[in-house]
Amino acid sequence: MSLSLFGRKRLPMVLQAENNECGLACLAMILHYHGLRTDLNCLRGRHGASGQGATLRSLIRIADCEKLAARALRVELDELVQLQTPAILHWDMNHFVVLRAMRGGKALVHDPASGETTHDSASLSRHFTGVALELTPAPTFERRQESARLGIGDLWQRSRGLWGSLLQLFVLSLLLQGFSLALPFYTQLFIDDVLVNHDLALLKILATGFFMVAVVRAFTDWLRARLVLYISNNISFQFSVNICRHLLRLPLDWFTRRHLGDILSRFGSLNNVRDFLSSGIVEVCIDALMVSGTLLLMFVYSATLTWVALIAVLCYLLLR
Repeated sequence: MSLSLFGRKRLPMVLQAENNECGLACLAMILHYHGLRTDLNCLRGRHGASGQGATLRSLIRIADCEKLAARALRVELDELVQLQTPAILHWDMNHFVVLRAMRGGKALVHDPASGETTHDSASLSRHFTGVALELTPAPTFERRQESARLGIGDLWQRSRGLWGSLLQLFVLSLLLQGFSLALPFYTQLFIDDVLVNHDLALLKILATGFFMVAVVRAFTDWLRARLVLYISNNISFQFSVNICRHLLRLPLDWFTRRHLGDILSRFGSLNNVRDFLSSGIVEVCIDALMVSGTLLLMFVYSATLTWVALIAVLCYLLLR
């Protein structure tokens, strides 16, 4: 977001995805700062991506299309403090960065290639070429949201049988939680009936039932682990196939504008998505049902003691 909770504008950090799109990344940061919450995909779709990278002239043209007033300046190091920030700086003769502010004689820089950096006068003299570009909103500038959002449904669009496997995993997890909730009832029967009345016959029944529940729980736990492994492998395989299919349809210049590590990282990021879909969603749902079921049983037994426990938990959270 461009505005903080107290109404102050905040400059986001936008990293370039291609070798030669530092200029677009800088414009995306400044547009976001002024209220147009866009991203590289939207800017790339409207203005294209040059294999040779952006020039100062092309940045001014794109800024004009985005309703930003641009002013190119020749600036000395001691004049950087007078720039209207955020501003774009020409860097290392072949790169663009965003100057966020000058504080204590140091420049706070958002570099699309390396992230947020701080430079003193010596470092600035080595990197800054003396060319800066001030960008301010024109009267026709519109503050809006246009970033392309990726829906959760897009992640498993081609994963066959995923919903059925997730349903099976949900049922097995629910059974395991049910076994956990049954333990207090077993303890109650053992204490109230077996120990008090010395009922050996009931003790044998409870012991047999507990043994059977333990066996069924162990089998269910094993089956759930196997199902999680199957779902994880299925999601990982389907996602990898989808990305490979998409990569093979891309033009050659798409690969020339990107680092090899950036392409490989797209495959590595599948692990987090896979873990989230195979266990994260199910665990959240099961934990919610577990808390709801436990609270319901507690209210059935004693509403007063339940409220005492809830207030104690609330006080503990507030004290932390």
